[in-house]
Amino acid sequence: MAIGNKRWKASLMVVAIFVIGFFTGALTMNLVSTASEETPSSWRGHGDSGRLVEQLAEQLHLTPEQRQAVSQILAETREEYARLRREIRPRYRAIRNRSRERIRAILNPEQQKAFDALIHRHDEEKSRWRDHRH
Repeated sequence: MAIGNKRWKASLMVVAIFVIGFFTGALTMNLVSTASEETPSSWRGHGDSGRLVEQLAEQLHLTPEQRQAVSQILAETREEYARLRREIRPRYRAIRNRSRERIRAILNPEQQKAFDALIHRHDEEKSRWRDHRH
């Protein structure tokens, strides 16, 4: 009974660590995403700055020069966000990979196999989600 109990606890620990890692990754990606907390939700839209310019032009009665300036500002801002993501992504991946390696190191071979499968599924889902967004 003690061995079964230890396996149950170990399995529960692996699942808990994986879930914590998953949510930590999701939170980090959310912080890195292009939509900042200061941006009104109606302005967000997967990089659709044209729609935002139209909204601002309509609501603020922008002149053609102002519309052009807003478009330029948004294009520059989009590039800044992209540059930030490119800078942060390798650090994020390194931290995630170290975490996975540390978890894997404490597992027995059977648990490692299951953990590897969980990680593979998680990475595939994340990739599909990322591909769907872009």
